[in-house]
Amino acid sequence: MLLSVLGLAVVGGQAAGASGGGGGLSGGSATTSDPPLNPFTTLSLASPSGNVQAVVYDGNQLLIDSSVTTTLTGFTAPSAPLAAKTTYVVFDGQCGPLAPNGCVGRPTGGSGDTLAFTGGAGTLTNGPDAFKGSDPCPWGPDTCLWDTRNFDVSAQVAPGDTSVAATVTAGDIGDSPDCINHEAQAFAVGPAASSADAGYVAAGVGLRNQGSGAISISGIPFGSVVQAADLYWAVLNSTDPGNAMTFNGSSAPGTLVNFGGVVGGDPCWDGGSWAYRADVTSLVSGNGTYTLSGYPTGSTSGLNPWDNPSPTPMMEGASLVVFYSFPPTPCKVTGGGSLTPANDTFGFVGKSSGSVGNASGNLEFQARDVSPNQDIKSTSITGVGCSGNTATIKGTARVNGAPGATFTAVVADNGEPGTADTFAIQVSNGYSASGTLTGGNIQIH
Repeated sequence: MLLSVLGLAVVGGQAAGASGGGGGLSGGSATTSDPPLNPFTTLSLASPSGNVQAVVYDGNQLLIDSSVTTTLTGFTAPSAPLAAKTTYVVFDGQCGPLAPNGCVGRPTGGSGDTLAFTGGAGTLTNGPDAFKGSDPCPWGPDTCLWDTRNFDVSAQVAPGDTSVAATVTAGDIGDSPDCINHEAQAFAVGPAASSADAGYVAAGVGLRNQGSGAISISGIPFGSVVQAADLYWAVLNSTDPGNAMTFNGSSAPGTLVNFGGVVGGDPCWDGGSWAYRADVTSLVSGNGTYTLSGYPTGSTSGLNPWDNPSPTPMMEGASLVVFYSFPPTPCKVTGGGSLTPANDTFGFVGKSSGSVGNASGNLEFQARDVSPNQDIKSTSITGVGCSGNTATIKGTARVNGAPGATFTAVVADNGEPGTADTFAIQVSNGYSASGTLTGGNIQIH
């Protein structure tokens, strides 16, 4: 809530001023910041075009009218052309009438937050309004107290870079400096072509005064598989509120990342902040909507916390970060058969050795479910990889004799004699087909 220096009256458990109040805003009497985030994990994500390197740093970094820079290491940027991405997970961000880019929802204040990302090729900046609570909530889309901000930073990263820097600033442009906490920073870099197969996606949701919520994940390419998934959330309370979380109907208790801050990690409400992380890899299958419930919250009203009560514990929000890759195991896969309803037929051999990009083989698919029919014949196999009983084959192809198409096929060997096996294909011209075999067999060797 607004600091007492503003002389606000407490209404319904909230601090409210003449303009309607605003939780998580500083009265400007103190400048506070914590140390940078800490390394959490590094990942190497397989791709036929070269692996993507990813790192995650996390913590519970309180900022009040201040700035903190976290230096990320644990990677080496490849030669050009490369692709790079970073994500900021920040909670308690807000915006107000002075927000340069507008404030949609319930305006409060604290519009001066900015961010910066610096690599060997330059600096990207964003803001004011960098953290205005832009993840969705019932009164949003802004001032939802949670931000999952994704940025393409390919132009800022230079080949050979072994470190980059992410800066978060809680500033003031005249409507009070915001009080915000930086919980996590993700970064990934790899050859530009690898972004078609490997990397990560991240999304979040504001959860204040709500008993449940949902995070929608999109952008995982067809044929790629989930390698890791981490859920971050934070709760404001004077004592540890507990690590309970139900993710898509399954219990997913969190690990305490940090009880934050040199002043208790409290973004100007009251008590302290508690940041958690849960490994939900086994519960994330790919693109889709994932539900959250069962976490500590003092209210399920669904109403904004400036005009309505928001008793502790105060759940802030959550972010889901999902890492994916081309199926990482070199393998050999063979198959042929037919699909319903149009009796489409196919045959293929795919093999990789040493790496998923060291691939060979061929594929043919006769599509009879469209007019005109499409005969798809591979001209090269660019990647073959396996994960369990599933294999992915990528390549280039001619369609009805015309060159220049690309395709991805995903097949599953579900046992003998093959009637439960599945085949799916997507072609760059927009054609796709999938189904369970009506005849034939698929075998992963």
